[in-house]
Amino acid sequence: MLFRALLDAGADAVVAYTADQGIQSVVSGAVAAELQPFLLEMRRNAAADRERLAAFERRTDEIRQRTDEIKQRTDELARRTDEIAAEGRAAREVADATFDAIQRELRLIWGALGVMLGVQLATLGTLLAR
Repeated sequence: MLFRALLDAGADAVVAYTADQGIQSVVSGAVAAELQPFLLEMRRNAAADRERLAAFERRTDEIRQRTDEIKQRTDELARRTDEIAAEGRAAREVADATFDAIQRELRLIWGALGVMLGVQLATLGTLLAR
């Protein structure tokens, strides 16, 4: 913009360009000096942010590892619970079969006692009838 204004004012193109570049250098140097502390602070903040992010990532990895360990333990407990439940079902089936066998044996014993009682009464009746 300054270049165009100098040309319009009648300055030589080389002089206008040199003046424009000189002013830009002065402005750039002044702005750079003003921006330097801000840039240093931004770099320090960026470094601190990277450190916090790295710490957060480490903590996240630790949590993920613990979560995986807990999941493995939970899966193991679920598997063991299923095994225990299967063992319980098998034990119940054995107990039911044993109970049914004992009931049949008791019915057989009661039947045998009834037959024996009948035979004894018949024997007693025969003996008394004589």
